Amino acid sequence: MAANVATASAAGFLPDEGFQALFGNGRPVVAGAGAPTGKAVVEGDGYRLSGRWSYGSGCLNSDFIHAGAIVYEDGAPRVLPGTNTPEARIFIFPTKDAEMLGNWDVLGLRATGSVDYAVTDLFVPGEFTHLPSEIVGKRGGEGFRIGVVGLSALGHTGFALGHGRHVLDELAKLAQSSGGRDLAGSDAFKQEFAAAEGKLRAARAFCYEVWNDVLETISQGEAVALRQFTLIRLALSHATTVMMENSIFAHRVSGGAGLRAGWLQRAFRDSLSATQHLVVSDKALRDCGHDLLGFATDMKWTPRGLVNVS
Repeated sequence: MAANVATASAAGFLPDEGFQALFGNGRPVVAGAGAPTGKAVVEGDGYRLSGRWSYGSGCLNSDFIHAGAIVYEDGAPRVLPGTNTPEARIFIFPTKDAEMLGNWDVLGLRATGSVDYAVTDLFVPGEFTHLPSEIVGKRGGEGFRIGVVGLSALGHTGFALGHGRHVLDELAKLAQSSGGRDLAGSDAFKQEFAAAEGKLRAARAFCYEVWNDVLETISQGEAVALRQFTLIRLALSHATTVMMENSIFAHRVSGGAGLRAGWLQRAFRDSLSATQHLVVSDKALRDCGHDLLGFATDMKWTPRGLVNVS
């Protein structure tokens, strides 16, 4: 999922020369962390990049790295024109140029290989960078009007709904098996299972309602409004909460089957790990409330939450 977001944003927003270099002869995998924790010093037509990034999901199986950094010029952060905001950019460079630092010893989502990685004084040509705030793709159609913030939320929404569906499907298989006779004979379990199914379907319906509205907006060549982004994040937060609650329910009722190695145990670990991501944090939900209450004037959404426009 994370690699799809990084690859898509590179395909949509890189300058033509950089796009051709990456995608002209194939379909590479781009992965990494877009948080601007690096430092990029302007040097000629490019940048000298240094930094360390965490949660580089997919990096171990990637061809190129996607990394965020603050741009420095003449010894100070360069600001975006007409604002006081330091300029952040996304930098794309070959995976072989990064040092993989390991340390992905975690509760769940182990297969993502979301290791830390670092580079020191790496020159990145200007054509291999783009602004993370861009919302009009240089190619690829109107879908890129959702920007990096929308691509990220879309990927996480797909995970929450798909993983949530799988949790209940696996629990139903257990109940139908010889090892699930106690569940099959329990009226209380059937009641809770029906409620869990209803919550998942309601969350899915909310997500589809929100994204269908966004699709209608961008298909007309219009910009996605702040409130639409707010509902995107709210639907994602709700779907993730439902996924987590249903995973805890499945773990609780599955007994030893959920405790031992197997899909239900992994689902429990992966679900709880997914709730720790920044895009579904408590702050994201508070930011949704901030806009829904009418307080988000002159603000915009970023992957990290609401920020002032200037």
